[in-house]
Amino acid sequence: MVLHSKAMLARAQALNDPYTQLYALNSLIVSDTTGANSYSDSLATLYAKLNLTTQALAVADKVLMKQPDNTAMLELKASALMALGRDDEGSKMIDSLAKKYPDNAKMNELQASALVKAGKTGDAANLFRKQYQQDSNPSTLVKLAYIQAETGNLKGAEATLKEIEAHPKYKSETAEFQTADPSKMQQVPLPAAVAYFRGYLAIKKNDPQTALNLWDKALGLYPEFYMAKSNIAYVKNAMRGGQ
Repeated sequence: MVLHSKAMLARAQALNDPYTQLYALNSLIVSDTTGANSYSDSLATLYAKLNLTTQALAVADKVLMKQPDNTAMLELKASALMALGRDDEGSKMIDSLAKKYPDNAKMNELQASALVKAGKTGDAANLFRKQYQQDSNPSTLVKLAYIQAETGNLKGAEATLKEIEAHPKYKSETAEFQTADPSKMQQVPLPAAVAYFRGYLAIKKNDPQTALNLWDKALGLYPEFYMAKSNIAYVKNAMRGGQ
């Protein structure tokens, strides 16, 4: 049974089949008690990536009962609480974790998201600026630009994009973006990411044609860029009247 489930999991991972992975992981948790903890971590993470948030939280809670300092599960639980609208619980947990793990980039992201949700966008931006002062990673500036754009600070976002372009690692680093598969992300080269965000800023300025041109540029730099492809299709359809 254990060997069969392990083989099933390996095949499902190779085929990018998340739902068979769920079945295999659940089977392994029951049948392979020696590896139950690691399988539970993987199960909770996969549930979260598939936006099955209630299930992800339930598994994370079980893991944390045995491993209260499991940072991956702590991050997942805090994020799940916010996603489920349990903002008070989530915010308190995130604040506590941010104090306990001040150099953890994921904790900073969670704290920034909670601050934006609470309307404290300036504090969220300051958080990423502080993180950038510590890590000098241009991908941190991408997160800052995203918050600035989302909250209407278009001039600030453009200034941040120019700062990214001036970074010595501009042509060698990447930023993480969503793909069509909710269980997977893709690493996008920064030049493509910057072009994509400039397109997003153009949409915010009600200039769809400029946005399309910039997203085409992003695709030229990184042809597998899912978000650029998706936005182009959406905007073109909207310009045709949604037909």
